[in-house]
Amino acid sequence: MAPTQQQLKALKEKQLTTGKQPKARVARFLKKCEPQLVEGPKNLLLLRGIRCSDKMNCLLRDIRAMNAPNSKLLSKNNAILPFEDASSLEFLTTKNGCTLFALASHNKKRPNNLIVGRTFDHQLLDMVELEIDHHKSLQDYAGAPKKRVGSKPMMLFVGDIWHLDETYKSMQNLLVDLFRGQSVTRLALSGIDHIMTFAATDQGIVHMRTYYVKLKKNPNGGKIPLPYLTPSGPDLDIKVSKSNFFLIMLWILSLFFCFT
Repeated sequence: MAPTQQQLKALKEKQLTTGKQPKARVARFLKKCEPQLVEGPKNLLLLRGIRCSDKMNCLLRDIRAMNAPNSKLLSKNNAILPFEDASSLEFLTTKNGCTLFALASHNKKRPNNLIVGRTFDHQLLDMVELEIDHHKSLQDYAGAPKKRVGSKPMMLFVGDIWHLDETYKSMQNLLVDLFRGQSVTRLALSGIDHIMTFAATDQGIVHMRTYYVKLKKNPNGGKIPLPYLTPSGPDLDIKVSKSNFFLIMLWILSLFFCFT
């Protein structure tokens, strides 16, 4: 099991005060946690809340399939309330080596609830609580072609609210961080096999649709192929319930006062 953030601080203080080298296992983990010139792909941790319906379990499996192989789904239910106490969530993300998380739950007060967020330096950075009104899973598109593992998505955000509302601006950045996968400098056309559209209405409802992209020869001639879209799922209708994107501003302000 990976050391917690408090254990890492204690080990660093002990190393500075006593001059002793840490154990080999701890030294390898500390070296792995050091800043890197080229960061690897961000891993996603999928969690079940205190109560989780079959619909939300199916949604977690769909998200895992869309983020494969950089996603991990835990099978047990967790008594986690991130907006009240995020310590347990920070511990699980640190233990599993994940910076992104998605927590699904279902109850009478908040049905079909999904909390999506991310961490920085093993601490909660931002998150948003979503209400899933409609879900059409990958199983409902049994005969449709599916994305390949490790392929990159094309993402399209439709609607003025994405650049007019600050909450949706931060949500757009979070969604891109969630589904983009590994950052690359070059990309072959065969690596783009699906597109995700996020259409936001004036009422604040986001319609997420996923299509499989098949490249075919242009009948009019030319080297550039033509894309043909086929609905492949998953499809979601999302409504924002709660967010705490103001933590980013607090973090930026804290850095400003530290260096002034």
